[in-house]
Amino acid sequence: MMRIPSEVDTFLRRVSALRNPALGIEPLTPDEALRATADLWRISAVSRGDLLPEEMGFIVLTAGHDPYGFGTRGAAAGRVIWYPHDATAEVAFPSLDAFASALRTALATDTAIWDLPRETATDGPAGDLLHPASSSASEGLSTPTAQAFVDALAEAPLLACVGEPLPGDWDAVAVTSWKDALHGTRNRHKTNQHLEARNAFTTSLSRHHPQDYGTWNELVRRWRPVIQSIVIPICETVVEQERLRRSPVDDLSWDLLGACLEYEYAPVQRPAFYHRLAGFYLAGHFPCGYEGWYPHGRHEIF
Repeated sequence: MMRIPSEVDTFLRRVSALRNPALGIEPLTPDEALRATADLWRISAVSRGDLLPEEMGFIVLTAGHDPYGFGTRGAAAGRVIWYPHDATAEVAFPSLDAFASALRTALATDTAIWDLPRETATDGPAGDLLHPASSSASEGLSTPTAQAFVDALAEAPLLACVGEPLPGDWDAVAVTSWKDALHGTRNRHKTNQHLEARNAFTTSLSRHHPQDYGTWNELVRRWRPVIQSIVIPICETVVEQERLRRSPVDDLSWDLLGACLEYEYAPVQRPAFYHRLAGFYLAGHFPCGYEGWYPHGRHEIF
């Protein structure tokens, strides 16, 4: 049976008086948080590909379609995460105490919850985004515009080279079958590591280039349907030909969208993690897992 961790229960009782619905500041009661968390875990299991709340131990803290929550496991443990319904999730605050302080400041300054400045700590893995392990998969792949990248995707042999030997200088782990590539444990761990990379990217943007970062959701809405129009037909064909039980469409959609966003923000922040993934995809392979922990591990590629 699901239970609210004691530290979350204490936090919710402590901030219960901090409330202004007009500003989106609506902390839940412990019982409400329990119900909201159960609902989110159930819905996200079938509708989202970026964050697996159950795997992250994500506990909902606030009301609304774009809630803040607390991570209790994996890469998000101990952090407050913002979980928008129409964009990618991101680490927003390094602790419950930092989030409580931000809520008090928001009330005092009449600031909406969605306009709260991010205060994510940059020590540890999240701070190393700009120093990823090198890989020839993206060396030689110049930094394109998002439009040029999408145009290249439309002509690329997506998933056409799965199962073929990997270049020796990719420094990656080879996966040799669709069964292994779509294995649940491998995919969940990869999702968590990709989320960690994306969180580091958005944290750096929000901290150092807040005005540019303000266009994030607009860019997501622009490029997501374009990416999906390319990858959905390809994935449908692969599922039918290989008789797969699960489609890789969410993996491709989120990874390639991440690359588009890195290219959109290239003038202010160097593309890195998703730029490297783009190289794997454009070469016809499928990055399906991650050995170790970001940023010090290796991609697992079919």
